[in-house]
Amino acid sequence: ASDKTYVVLTDGTDSANGSATSLPYNTLRIFASAPDDLSSLGDVDDWLHLLITHEHTHVLHLDTVGGVPAILNRVLGKTFAPNLVQPRWFIEGLATHMETRESSAGRLRSSQFGMFMRMDALEDRMMRLDQISNVVDRWPRGNAYYLYGSHFVDWIAEQYGREALTAISHEYGRRLIPYALNRAAHQATGSTFVELYER
Repeated sequence: ASDKTYVVLTDGTDSANGSATSLPYNTLRIFASAPDDLSSLGDVDDWLHLLITHEHTHVLHLDTVGGVPAILNRVLGKTFAPNLVQPRWFIEGLATHMETRESSAGRLRSSQFGMFMRMDALEDRMMRLDQISNVVDRWPRGNAYYLYGSHFVDWIAEQYGREALTAISHEYGRRLIPYALNRAAHQATGSTFVELYER
């Protein structure tokens, strides 16, 4: 990302969270409240550091634009961000992977998140890739993107190196026509996301 990133602090809720976007400009929105102990966000060493790491990963990822989309952005203004239409499990999985990698806490180290995944495995109800690529209609609902996405992205990084994650983001960020997700994964790893998820 070559642009400035604007940080907006919001104190209008007791929820602990934030958000980020790269359109029309790079912005982090940070809620002032910290998570409580029972929150799925509660396993932190430094809440502000973890939150900014997570959200800034979104900005860097979503603002990775090349090829024809980058040319169009120079002509029309910042309009195209191909990575913004990647599945939410990849977008959130990448940021959750980074929040864990860049801290001594994070959800991939969280005993609560580990318990969520173990229960799905023990009850033989692991979600399929098509399920986590859409709105999840069962527990853990919105957390499924983070839970399954972070474990999947982390596994890809372990198997193929973190360079593979960068390659996927750069390859997809150059695409004018979206949704060729498996092609981007195949170019970076030699396998499609479908094949990787089955493994």
